[in-house]
Amino acid sequence: MATKAARDNSFSLDMGSIYFHEYKTPEQNGFYDQGVSERPVRKYHIHSTAKDGRKRSTEEIQARIAAFRAEIERLKTTGIKIIYQVSDALENTNGLADKKAANAATSSWSVVAAFDLYNRLSDDKFRIGGVSFNAANAAGVTPFDLPSVALPKIARAKGLYIDYFINHTVIAFLGPREVKKDYETPGEKHRHQAIIDDALALKKRYPDLRIVMPGDGDLIFREVSSTGIPLRLIAMNILW
Repeated sequence: MATKAARDNSFSLDMGSIYFHEYKTPEQNGFYDQGVSERPVRKYHIHSTAKDGRKRSTEEIQARIAAFRAEIERLKTTGIKIIYQVSDALENTNGLADKKAANAATSSWSVVAAFDLYNRLSDDKFRIGGVSFNAANAAGVTPFDLPSVALPKIARAKGLYIDYFINHTVIAFLGPREVKKDYETPGEKHRHQAIIDDALALKKRYPDLRIVMPGDGDLIFREVSSTGIPLRLIAMNILW
């Protein structure tokens, strides 16, 4: 259903691929690659950019998605149980702590989630937006609230004084990288610059607020934030 980090030459599965052990006979029609016994898969190539760099039209992508979904439905009618996978590729750039990581794996991980229900496909070029936190309710937080807007809402949802909460909170979001990825333009304004500026301004008012800006890899931060795992009595909130 989705594979993050596919565009920076990390090891990943192609979005829109169906793996099934009975795909052993080469197919002559459709959008998929030939299935082979060593890797029984049909690939529908529904990324917005083709492997040769050509931009696919909306109509072409929609046709490929329709063929992909039709094959899923065909398999379901035969009694086959479908498991949908979303994964974060085995990245060679996680954190970019070492310059070598821009071109080869140095220290990395991969994360996979499996679902029983079909969900939306997600191209690797999409950007997510949202605030991960733990509270009794959604607190009225919207996906693109800046820290100065989201934190007071979360404090009220937790029943805490705003000043106390913010001064006992860590906020984390992806920040500048020392080593740029191939598709990043040197000197280009960071995509999270509005969040960075807002957080730094907030810290002037709340000096005990802690700000963390890793260059890459926000999974663990989001897991801690969502589950509410206590870290030395400090709350953790993620803003992307």
